[in-house]
Amino acid sequence: MADRLGHTQDRDVSRIRDGHRSRIASPSEDPSTPALDPELDFLGPHFNALKALRTKGMQPPNIKVRPLDNVYLTRGLLPDDDPDSFVARLAKNPRPVRSEEAKAQIARDKSRVLYVARERERLAEKGSALERLVARVTRGPLLLLRRCYENKTAVRVVTRHSHGVRGVATGHLLGFDKYMNMVLQNVEESYTVLLRVQRSKLVILTEGPAAGQEIENVRWVKQQDKRRRHLRQVLLRGDSVVLVSPAPNYPAQPAAKRSRD
Repeated sequence: MADRLGHTQDRDVSRIRDGHRSRIASPSEDPSTPALDPELDFLGPHFNALKALRTKGMQPPNIKVRPLDNVYLTRGLLPDDDPDSFVARLAKNPRPVRSEEAKAQIARDKSRVLYVARERERLAEKGSALERLVARVTRGPLLLLRRCYENKTAVRVVTRHSHGVRGVATGHLLGFDKYMNMVLQNVEESYTVLLRVQRSKLVILTEGPAAGQEIENVRWVKQQDKRRRHLRQVLLRGDSVVLVSPAPNYPAQPAAKRSRD
C-alpha cells in the first residue's frame, strides 16, 4: 500500500513538472531557451530564484497562488530538517521560560484589569455622577430643579452681580448641584452692562468777565446698556442666582443635538 502511494505521488510530481515545462516552451523549441534551463525549473533541484525573477516572461507553475507578504514567511514552507526553517531556528534559540515572579505579575495585571472592569460595570449600574447627584434631591428648593431636569423642561434664571440684578438667562438644564451651580444649554440671555459715558451740556455763565457766554460742560456718568446674546452652553454659579422658575414655553431642544453635545 505504501509503495503504491509513493509511486502515485512520484507520478503526480513528474506530471506537474512536465506540465510546467510544456506550458512554458514546447519540445520543438531550441533546448537553449530559458524554459528548458534547469535553473528555471520551479520544481527542479537546481532552481535559481534570482535568475527566474530576472528572466522576462517567466510564470510560476500555478499563477493562482497568492504571493507571501515577505521572504521571512517562506520559512514555513521549508522542511523541519532545513537549518532555515522555523523548527530549526526555535531549536537554536528557544523562547525564554517565564519565571514564577513574571507569572505572578501577569496574574496580578489580569486581576487588576478585571477589577477595573467590574468597577466600571458597577458605576454604570448606578448611573453617572450627575444622575446620582440629582437622585439625592428629595425636598427643598432644589426639588424644582430636579423636576425640570427629569422632565427636560427649560428654566428661567435671574442672575445678579455685586451691584444688583444683572439679567435673565433661559435654557435647558443639563445639571446642577446642592450649591445651585447650574449648567444650561441653548441659552438666550438678556442682561445689562454698566458703562461710563461722557455727557455734555451747554451752560451760560452768569458771573465774571465772561458772563452771558455759553460753554460746554462735559462729565462722566454711569449708564446701563441692555444686551442680548445666545450661548451654546454656560455655567451659572450658585452665588449669582437670584430666582429660578420653569420656562415651559421655551423651544424644545432636539434630542439628537442634546445627546451629541
